[in-house]
Amino acid sequence: MGKLIVGKPLSRLPAILAGYVGPQTKVMVVADSAIANRHGRSLVTGLRNAGFDAALTVVPAGERSKTLAQADRLYRELARRRFERQSILIALGGGVVGDLTGFVAATFLRGIKLVQVPTTLLAQVDAAIGGKTGVDIPEGKNLVGAFYHPLFVWIDPLLLKTLPLRHWKNGLAEVIKYGVIRDAGLFERLECRIDHLVKGYSTEWAPIIARCAQIKAEVVKQDPFETTGRRAILNFGHSIGHAIEAAAGYRDYLHGEAIAVGMVVAGRLSENMTGFKSSDRSRLDSLLRRAGLPLEARRPISRRRIFEFLARDKKTQDGAVKFVLLRKLGKAVSGQQVDKQSLVDALAVSDL
Repeated sequence: MGKLIVGKPLSRLPAILAGYVGPQTKVMVVADSAIANRHGRSLVTGLRNAGFDAALTVVPAGERSKTLAQADRLYRELARRRFERQSILIALGGGVVGDLTGFVAATFLRGIKLVQVPTTLLAQVDAAIGGKTGVDIPEGKNLVGAFYHPLFVWIDPLLLKTLPLRHWKNGLAEVIKYGVIRDAGLFERLECRIDHLVKGYSTEWAPIIARCAQIKAEVVKQDPFETTGRRAILNFGHSIGHAIEAAAGYRDYLHGEAIAVGMVVAGRLSENMTGFKSSDRSRLDSLLRRAGLPLEARRPISRRRIFEFLARDKKTQDGAVKFVLLRKLGKAVSGQQVDKQSLVDALAVSDL
């Protein structure tokens, strides 16, 4: 797994990167339009000053850029610029840019060097860590992808100062997830401070981001290619969440918003199936609500469509989706098979 570099300013990246590769190495920074203007151009300038042959390419913002068509555009640009296996792609942005750029790095020339520089809360605590890359197709989210670990993941919390509030809350869903599945103390800290934390970046966030990144790295190291089942706990709330995103055409929900609804459903399943206390399930729902996240569908989604996308979920085995459920706060269990009626009852709680 790539090295985590947490807390160093982005301006230090070119000098650190120079220690990994030779002079005049080709580098392409991939960013969406907002990040390109805010951080991308200055990063390219810094890379050039450090001796790199650096360029910037911009992709449209949003989940709908995570496509094979966008990947093809990047492939062709890399080919035109004569990138080699020792060349470097830098993903500068949120989860969409990280997933897309990582997938291109994994597959161009069967693998070129990659650096992840996450610029959203969700990407810093989750999406940029662990080596999962991929694109969406109409049949489902992340169905095409590869495991591909970067040289390093550069996490600079100061990049979050200008993050819009909706995207801040989007990342909070994954932060809450880590408390729920692995660290009850973190969950309690979030409960105590959520009214302040939900407002955006402050210095109080730095250790929280570092703790979430640490949890993700620890779990990934136990199961780097998702073959033993130990990594599956990271998917709490994600089976339903991904189905919601896909059924809504990747328009109505940010990733964390859909995952929040998925966690509500998974919490109810846990209460009914794995002994999760009703009081703790209520605490989870309350924390999500206080974080400004949805607990139910914003508008009707066909249950048939939800089941259709669940059937295509990556975690499906022998036609059955294996859910991650909770035994208690801080303790998740994976591989739980849920009968259809129990799932229908739990979906009804979130108007699905």
